[in-house]
Amino acid sequence: MSITQLLHLKNASNIELSKQLEGDITYSVLFRILQNDCTDIFYNEGVIVCYSNPPYPIWVWCRDASKTSDIISIANCIKRNYPLDENYNIIMGYDVLEQLKKCDSYFENVSFKMELFSYQLREINEIDCSCDGHAMLAELADLDVIACALKDMYYEMEKLVFSAQECREKALGLINNNQLYVWKNKNGEIVTLTLKKIEGKYGSISSVYTLPMARRKGYAINLVHRVSQELLSNDITPILYTNGNYIASNECYRKIGFEQVGRICNIKR
Repeated sequence: MSITQLLHLKNASNIELSKQLEGDITYSVLFRILQNDCTDIFYNEGVIVCYSNPPYPIWVWCRDASKTSDIISIANCIKRNYPLDENYNIIMGYDVLEQLKKCDSYFENVSFKMELFSYQLREINEIDCSCDGHAMLAELADLDVIACALKDMYYEMEKLVFSAQECREKALGLINNNQLYVWKNKNGEIVTLTLKKIEGKYGSISSVYTLPMARRKGYAINLVHRVSQELLSNDITPILYTNGNYIASNECYRKIGFEQVGRICNIKR
């Protein structure tokens, strides 16, 4: 069997390569990542191994997981560049993981530490979950509050640590680009936030985060419903990822009308 070395790009983007993923909702994040400079991109015609930049994950995509030569190329790439003992965060399809286990003993004891479901919304449902307050685009007047919420969100959801200044800069960029929505309660306090990014015919909803003291009050489902309505009214299909272990959030999205279209995993030794 002929195993070809994967081509390597360093500190570069690859828009042409990303076109292989166009329309693949499960890999919409990787599609977006490849539009910008990445630390490393390893690839051939049917494989992409991409490390955007620390501390974000390495993404692995394979067009045909039954193609043994591509699976071995992926295995060699991971072992050489992202050894599992160094706690790299690697995301791949379940089919790829199963084939890696069959082809290389290095992966025999690998399990997944998180499963991610990808969803899309074709037709929105009415929801019976009223709550006080309203949704709105985030405003500069709330910059400091939003920066604090982002800092807590990144740590709680992804164990990522950013400084207060980094979070303020992130918040400022999101507000200026109209990518951040918030839910304010009846007292005018921000209780939930979410990010929205439009790419082509899809609108990605991500980082749905409710402040701890405001949870289980219906704010999150109403905010996602409102943002989804806006996207659909502009002929944009809402898509999102969820942690498969969060039963409540998955039920929330299904109530709105989101349908699961894919599943990937985050692996560990």
